[in-house]
Amino acid sequence: MLTYSLIYELLPSAHVHLNEPGRTDWEGFWTGTRAAASGGVTTVIDMPLNSIPPTTTVDNLAIKRKAAHRQCHVDVGFWGGVIPGNQVTLIIERPDGFANDSL
Repeated sequence: MLTYSLIYELLPSAHVHLNEPGRTDWEGFWTGTRAAASGGVTTVIDMPLNSIPPTTTVDNLAIKRKAAHRQCHVDVGFWGGVIPGNQVTLIIERPDGFANDSL
């Protein structure tokens, strides 16, 4: 009897809360991305506002990226939160937006 296995990339999970560095007791990059991988998810996108620090500035994005470094078991992206008062700052600081650089 022949058996077959299929391996394919699934859709990303575009709404996750990887609460690191501020709330690692909830879930961080290591545990959250391992859980995603165990369920077959290959990409997660971190939500910007329910974390410490919130990903609403380029500096805070750098903090989140540093926390994620060498901890991710799947591809990770970050939503950038646009809130009143930071729209112009984001454009001035990084005219190409939140770029996709490797972790």
